[in-house]
Amino acid sequence: KTLDGLGELYIRMENYEEALLNLNKSLKLETEILGENSLEVASTLNNIGLLLQSQDMYDDGISMYKKALSIQLKIVGEHNLAIATSYSGMGMIYNCQGKHGDASIMFLKCLEIEIKILGDQNIDVANSYNNIALTYGSQDKLNEALDMYHICLNIQRKILGEESIEVALSYNNIAKIYESQGRYEEAVAVHKKSITIQVEIGGQRNINVATSYNNLASVYYQQKRYSHALMMHQRCLSIELEKLGERNLRVATSYSNIGLAYKAQGKYNEAMSTLRKALRMRLELLGESHSEVANSYANIASVLIGQNNHEESILLLTKCLTIQIATFGETHLDVARTYNNLGLTYCCQEKYDDALNALRKCLEIQRKLLGENSTDVLNTYKAIGDIHKTQDRFPETLAMYQKMLKACINTNGESSSLVAFACFQIGQVYYDIEDYDAALFHFQKVLAIELELEGENNLQVANCYYYIGDIYNCKDRFSEALTQLQKCLHIQISLLEEHDITLAQTYNSIGVSYSSMDKYNDAIAMFKNCLKIQLQVMGEKNLVVASSYYTIGHVFYAKNQYNIALDYHLKCLKLRIDILGPDSEEVNESQEIIKIICSEQKNKCQIM
Repeated sequence: KTLDGLGELYIRMENYEEALLNLNKSLKLETEILGENSLEVASTLNNIGLLLQSQDMYDDGISMYKKALSIQLKIVGEHNLAIATSYSGMGMIYNCQGKHGDASIMFLKCLEIEIKILGDQNIDVANSYNNIALTYGSQDKLNEALDMYHICLNIQRKILGEESIEVALSYNNIAKIYESQGRYEEAVAVHKKSITIQVEIGGQRNINVATSYNNLASVYYQQKRYSHALMMHQRCLSIELEKLGERNLRVATSYSNIGLAYKAQGKYNEAMSTLRKALRMRLELLGESHSEVANSYANIASVLIGQNNHEESILLLTKCLTIQIATFGETHLDVARTYNNLGLTYCCQEKYDDALNALRKCLEIQRKLLGENSTDVLNTYKAIGDIHKTQDRFPETLAMYQKMLKACINTNGESSSLVAFACFQIGQVYYDIEDYDAALFHFQKVLAIELELEGENNLQVANCYYYIGDIYNCKDRFSEALTQLQKCLHIQISLLEEHDITLAQTYNSIGVSYSSMDKYNDAIAMFKNCLKIQLQVMGEKNLVVASSYYTIGHVFYAKNQYNIALDYHLKCLKLRIDILGPDSEEVNESQEIIKIICSEQKNKCQIM
């Protein structure tokens, strides 16, 4: 018992080597005195399993728990709290391994035993509901997770009252689910409720308050309120340094979080400095081959990507992947995440075969662990589809996007924002390959969903109006095109800055409609609005600006105003020669139209 107690004490002190030494001594003595099949031996095996879990030695930990469970079942049968403890321990390890389905099975077995013995209004029962919720959340079963957390919270409030640490932590967990559901304002409100309780109990400079600041920062991060996130992470760090000292893993995590907040703000030097500090601390405390060290490599790699240092980023991501596979095995969500990051980095280098190989490995793991319809799987389908699209491999692109759409419908029904997103991607592909009927079908479907969910005044609705209008232009249905494009422009003017380049694109398409309907003055007004924005955003020396000069010149030519037409075409020609050189097809095109204009004027012009 003394050796067991010392082992548990060393675990709490994070002195795992001494803890394992004492627990193994205890196990040896108990086995010699009591034999292999005793509850004391099982209890020590459970403690060793817990220790191995804390060192990321998951397979060995599971082995210990299974041995303990086998002994317990022989002695006391299925319905005993010692059995529930073993199920719970195994569930914890499965959760760490990313085997969330297996974890939830273990926690449900634990819960069933606890309810039979303790009743349904017990703190241990509440803890099991909490653990089940954790596994559901990791499987994207967010509504089920929320239900479990609320059951846990109700038990805690009934037994402990509103102002208890357990209740505050349950509010934290509920807020995290709200965050995952995109219900950010509700998440912020619930986190603040949790903080209020914790401050009331333990004061402002309390380690639990620090954790809640960190959780609140996560929501601010999702809202892109990065300065608020940074402030919360810094408050968290200040408390941790005061209570735990510099040499602590929680402190290292806070430095890491601060670094990521700097990165989100584009402050790469500050981010790199802080993330490297976190890495040094983790290497010192954990050694080279720990999952937290792998996370640090991944975080630094993400900053290097932002700095376009892709080669060094890939080296660090490969280091990260090696540690993760050694720790978790090939089938783990962290491994999938690193394959995803490698794939996206290879894509930045235009190494598309390497990118596809990494993303397919990511997808295989995600589908195995999360099922076909998870958000992560959807994102990977899109990433693979995007690469195929970059390579103009449109059938493969459509195949990936169609899988994404099917999963979205299976998960959320026909009329969700995710279905609208997937349909929009498919519509763009059909638009690019000039299958306008198919494109029109998908954009109209997106428009119907967005109008139902968000109303008229949002940019995605404007985007739909734009594409539908442009498709009508391509199908020579100019009056219908104009109606759609004017709706688009009205929304964009209300939501975008005056010189947003997106407005230029819309003005140009409206100009095309007017010009095709022989409404030349209206067309010129639209094309000039387009040109004004392009000049302000891009400057004059740009081929897009040259195209606008060409287009305006063409309309003036149609109006028989040859002098003005010639002026615009000469501006276009000069830009094309400056940018492309004198021998390009575009320069030849400009020279030919200028010859025609000069011929119409019956004047002699020197052609450049």
